[in-house]
Amino acid sequence: MKKLFVILLAAAMVVLPSCKNQKQVAEEQAAPEKSLKEQYILQELEINVNEMAEAVAQLKTPGFINVQDGKVTLSADEKMVKPDFLVNPEISKSFLTLEQKYRGLGILSIDKSFASIYDMDVTEYQNAIQKVVTEINDDAFNNFFESFSGDMTLAAKTLYQEEAAANRLPLYWNAMTAVGVEELYLLTQDPDKIMTFFDDETASDLSYRFILIHNGVSQLVEFYPEMAELNTILEPLYVINAINAEQLKEQVIELKGSIDSIRAYMLK
Repeated sequence: MKKLFVILLAAAMVVLPSCKNQKQVAEEQAAPEKSLKEQYILQELEINVNEMAEAVAQLKTPGFINVQDGKVTLSADEKMVKPDFLVNPEISKSFLTLEQKYRGLGILSIDKSFASIYDMDVTEYQNAIQKVVTEINDDAFNNFFESFSGDMTLAAKTLYQEEAAANRLPLYWNAMTAVGVEELYLLTQDPDKIMTFFDDETASDLSYRFILIHNGVSQLVEFYPEMAELNTILEPLYVINAINAEQLKEQVIELKGSIDSIRAYMLK
């Protein structure tokens, strides 16, 4: 397992409900046919999402993390200092809208994974995540967690395709954006340590893919007006364009204030 996203997200898998939401079925059947322009943009965006997943798969495992038989562990010294910057699981009780719940699911999943690496009790995270996934009852995310087998590239591709087919891309991007923002937030807490995941090639490639996805999301605002707010929230992060690991670290450090603000906004 040589990927930051897998390390943080795969450990967050929970048992989810698999029943089909009948209202969702009706909405899918009644969905209007997409224009050629929208189809083209969606196809381009899907390619970018897949390439991003492939780039993440190239991230290396840093020395302070051990991976054996698929289990991620920290050294004893690392585990001594517990993170005090993770979100409180109780915040899940304040999520009212679907957008809040999708964003919250992304953030809670990442923080649960991060906490588990430090041998912290994650029962409250587990309960909060179970509560949220039960409330959203999204088949694509249910399938993602239930059938994930370690192939993040395939899982990411399938998740995107299922959400696109169900006309739930705005909600999908709320969750994925939250995941990305929370990972950046964790990175800002100790950039020297977390940046050991990256070499110059992966830092440059990930930055490039982020730019491509930004372009795609921005174009989708025409077809999904509700994405305009998400696009605006992320605006400060669109300056990321690193060509090497050191530059990526510098940009993340410089953006720390913006990342903190964006994270706080997404938890409102």
